[in-house]
Amino acid sequence: KEMEALRVKIQEAECLLKDRESALVEREKEVSNLHDTFSQQQADHARALSMQEQQKTEMENACALASAEQQQLEAELRGTLTEHAAALAELASHERALQADLADQQQHT
Repeated sequence: KEMEALRVKIQEAECLLKDRESALVEREKEVSNLHDTFSQQQADHARALSMQEQQKTEMENACALASAEQQQLEAELRGTLTEHAAALAELASHERALQADLADQQQHT
């Protein structure tokens, strides 16, 4: 009778051990899946950061180019304004000379 009771306890212990082994295998699968998910998220995050950094660099380059173009245009505009001012000064000088000639002619007539 004691042997039978002992066999039953051994069988129960073996069943319990099998259940725990199965639970452990399931838990290891869950941990493995979580690890895979985490690794994938890390890779996705690294790609996103790399893309952000590339976009930042592209924007900085575009801004630098636009700034250089703006400075070039401003320099050209200053040059054009200087030329126009010189031309206006020359026209004003010619106008004064013509008015002086006209005044001279009117005095002689």
